[in-house]
Amino acid sequence: TVVNTAPTITAIPAQNASVGATIGPIAFTIADSQTNAADLTLSATSSNPALVPVSAVTFAGSAGNRTLTIVPTAAM
Repeated sequence: TVVNTAPTITAIPAQNASVGATIGPIAFTIADSQTNAADLTLSATSSNPALVPVSAVTFAGSAGNRTLTIVPTAAM
C-alpha cells in the first residue's frame, strides 16, 4: 500500500521590515511524494489581520520553486 505523506516546505526564516515596507519576495521550495509540485496549492493565514490581511500575502513561482511576498498595511 502507498503511504500518503504530508507535503514538505523549506523553512522560511524570521523576517524584519520597516513599517509599511514590503517583505519579499522570499524564496522557498515545496514538494510532495504523491503529488506533482506544480499541482500543490498554497494558502495563507494571518495572526494579525489588521497588520497583514490575508489579501496582502501573495505566492508566485511554479513547480517546486515558489516565492512569498507580504505587503503590511501602511497604517500600522
